[in-house]
Amino acid sequence: MVGSVGGEDIAAMEVSMNGFFGMSPYLALLGVKKGWRGMGIGGRMLSFYEGLAREQGYSRIALMVSSFNPRARKLYQKNGFKRIGILPDAMVKGIDENIMIKEL
Repeated sequence: MVGSVGGEDIAAMEVSMNGFFGMSPYLALLGVKKGWRGMGIGGRMLSFYEGLAREQGYSRIALMVSSFNPRARKLYQKNGFKRIGILPDAMVKGIDENIMIKEL
């Protein structure tokens, strides 16, 4: 999904409904363009993600956030996600991924 304002793409989100080990929806991508951050767009997109999962009867949702992105991790924590583990070198050597879950 891509969000646009006046023809300008300002945000993107990708969700895999059975993407987290086949047990729960997984937020594979959430991005908000610089200049549009801090306006609540990311939080609204997370609410949309949660709503999709609830509609389909899931009791939890998941995501991973890179260790170099503390601002995103703070957003996720503010929206009820809890870190349950870390995957060292998950995608790129030297970059850890924080596994985060939200119970619905």
